[in-house]
Amino acid sequence: MKYSEIRKEIDKNYKHDTNFCTVVASSVAFDLPFNLVHEFYSEHGRKLRTGLMPDKTDEMILKLAEITGYKVSCFSPDRKHKYLTGFSRWVDDKGEILTQLRHNLTPNNAETYLPLGNYILGVRRHVLGVENGIVQDWTQGKKHKINRVWKIEI
Repeated sequence: MKYSEIRKEIDKNYKHDTNFCTVVASSVAFDLPFNLVHEFYSEHGRKLRTGLMPDKTDEMILKLAEITGYKVSCFSPDRKHKYLTGFSRWVDDKGEILTQLRHNLTPNNAETYLPLGNYILGVRRHVLGVENGIVQDWTQGKKHKINRVWKIEI
């Protein structure tokens, strides 16, 4: 789902709720209607007007993937590799490399450095959705440092 469509839905039906960036990002990355994703998160412990802590975000994304039949891979920066080579390399727990670049990954450059696909990107105190390689969030074009990447695949 596109961020602009989700914003219209929020303005129309969800004015009473805030701090639901994980719900918005999941709706974008999993290409599911916002109302269904909102309901899923509510049923699994998200309280109104309350964001999710990083460990709970991981848990919820994995649960949503399991229920919808998607595969999720989580990537983080390999700091040791950057120290040794000067390149920031993003790897999962099996050592699979997602991307490699000389500087920080940000919403501004994610479209350039991430392979085409759907992602949820974590920055400090916020997550955002990427649909078909395009950032769908208010942070598009911003230079927030990404610290976590969840790749969403069918």
